[in-house]
Amino acid sequence: IQKPETFDLLMKVLGDSTIVTLFRTETLPIHAAYDTVLGALKDPKKLAKQKTSLVDQAGPAATAGAAFHQGRRNYLRYTLRTLLLLLTDKPGLLGPKAPVALIGMASARDEILWLFRHLANAPTKGKGKGHGLEDDQLPELLYLLTELQALFVVYKDLVKQYFREFMGGLDMAFLRPALTGLNLTDRGNLLASSVLAGLDAAGKPGTRPARISPDRHVFLVSLLFVTLLIFFFFFVVLLS
Repeated sequence: IQKPETFDLLMKVLGDSTIVTLFRTETLPIHAAYDTVLGALKDPKKLAKQKTSLVDQAGPAATAGAAFHQGRRNYLRYTLRTLLLLLTDKPGLLGPKAPVALIGMASARDEILWLFRHLANAPTKGKGKGHGLEDDQLPELLYLLTELQALFVVYKDLVKQYFREFMGGLDMAFLRPALTGLNLTDRGNLLASSVLAGLDAAGKPGTRPARISPDRHVFLVSLLFVTLLIFFFFFVVLLS
């Protein structure tokens, strides 16, 4: 962090959050972690300026970061409300608007998790004591997410049919010339033909992906069992 550009990037990251997720429910107070690392250096005087800046950043991170994420939640709430009204009135647009809806729902989920994560680890004293973490309009954002999810569940067959036709139409129109122009081996040509045939079949109405027959399934399970027995036998022989 002695390089100015690296330290500026670090300050921007630290100004966004005070808590980061390590794994599932395991979190880390990132400002305290950097403070501990800098304090454990053999010659902390070299980074005295950076340490002072990191300590001073803890307070603004709790207030400016909360205000920034509050603005994002407001924007997502307005956008998802408009999208929900449109899709409820015209469910046929669920297919074309599915990527936009999923991106908005994922962003809203991340913002909700960010808020709960910081509420659970909000400072009880000192700088940044709970500033900007209250959100009275959070229930509306949760309601919008629930309603959009319900729309996709109700009209899932319509969405599936749209993307089936899309794969058999526009995707095939671009993919077939691209694969034909490639210099592939025999195995590559076989795989390419299989992909094109699968997309062509998926694009036709009333078609379903091929399933493994019961006899084929039993054969594969038996083959796997025999293979495991052979490996076990050789393992026992080697140990003996």
